[in-house]
Amino acid sequence: MESTEQWATQHFGRAQLGDTRRTRTAVALAAVLAQHPDASLPTACGSWATLKQAYRLLNQPEVTRTALSSPHWAQTRQAATLPGVTLLIQDLTELDYSAHPAVSGLGAIGDGNGRGVHVHTTLAYQPASDHVVGVAFQQTSTRTIQSPLTRAQRRRRNLVESVVWPQAVTHLGTPPAGAQWIHVGDRGADMWPVFAACRTQQVDCVIRVRHRHRIVALTPDEAWSVAEVADQLPVFGEQTVQIAQRGGRAARTAQVRISAGPVQMPAPRDTPQATPMPLWLVLVQEIDPPPGEEALDWWLWTTVPTPTLAAAEQVIAWYRLRWLVEDYHQCLKTGCRIEHRQFQTAEALERLLGVLGPVAAYLLALRHAARQTPEALATTQHAAPLVQVVARLAGQAAATLTCRQFWETVARRGGWLGRAGDGPPGWKSLWAGWQALLLLLEGWSLAGNPP
Repeated sequence: MESTEQWATQHFGRAQLGDTRRTRTAVALAAVLAQHPDASLPTACGSWATLKQAYRLLNQPEVTRTALSSPHWAQTRQAATLPGVTLLIQDLTELDYSAHPAVSGLGAIGDGNGRGVHVHTTLAYQPASDHVVGVAFQQTSTRTIQSPLTRAQRRRRNLVESVVWPQAVTHLGTPPAGAQWIHVGDRGADMWPVFAACRTQQVDCVIRVRHRHRIVALTPDEAWSVAEVADQLPVFGEQTVQIAQRGGRAARTAQVRISAGPVQMPAPRDTPQATPMPLWLVLVQEIDPPPGEEALDWWLWTTVPTPTLAAAEQVIAWYRLRWLVEDYHQCLKTGCRIEHRQFQTAEALERLLGVLGPVAAYLLALRHAARQTPEALATTQHAAPLVQVVARLAGQAAATLTCRQFWETVARRGGWLGRAGDGPPGWKSLWAGWQALLLLLEGWSLAGNPP
């Protein structure tokens, strides 16, 4: 990975902000925030002059969040045009600024009593190289603050707000020949407009089923719901899967049954001119969960033909990567502490998101790189000077240093202790250690060693 200055120039140096001085300020701000993502602006900037320029940029009406992030989005989408599969993983989250009630322009979040901004992110990931590419597109919205709504009013509001899912598909468009784009979403994306947008843009999708009572098959005599169709699907086989620790759930192993079959989903009544949607329904159902544990039960829609166990396992593997976008939002909130930033307007906070959004993707890519191919030799994954410096810190030969040893040594420079119960290094220790490593590498180079 490059230095933070190189990264900031690459991802913000082409931002069209109406003035080249603003672009230079954006690059400088991105560099200091990439180096100190969890620090306050005064601490990260380090001087009054730099801080004043940052505040001026983030409070400039002519500067927009989209303009700041667009170069990063464009580079991500360009990387997605390479041959092969790119997963475009969508998710919606809330940025909570309820602790800062004086901020103007915020909307309602949660049960309506909180204040903040909704953020919908499309994260690009390439399975073949196990690579987090970056943010392909990001949208924000604010919900009108109203008195308690009726059930029908909430339903209408949710329908209006749900347009972000198909909008992301439409905005990203059609991939070039040789590239396969697969939009991955949770239950919030289970809607006809998303499937229709995927068909129009000639892309695929893997989406968690939300409405099990929806009518998905019609015969001259009767209509079949998703649940009824699911009961008739052929069982392809069984598989052992690892359920990761998440939230209050402990990690465990589950034995699951995999079923799949084709479905023709009828068009909604308000779009009678549309033809039925050909989809495949894939089921992943735990056979005998431990007492007290919630059974694993995934129902997935996909446009990818899934006639065999191997094809179904591939679809399941793609869906299991959906957690990456959740981790991205966690990097944004915890790693970049975006909810702790204090500005007077929601517009200024959104401009800061325009900088921190790509920074969070940079953090996530670093942490993900630290966890892939742990037993491979570090020389196969990293530049020779980096490996030589880390090997010297680890007290062993560069030729035998593994990727796990490489990243654990880096994390120790950032404060990770590596005790038996500590688990793998987190983003914070990895990031601090990475910055320390880049500084050491610069000294290594200045001392006359190869750059």
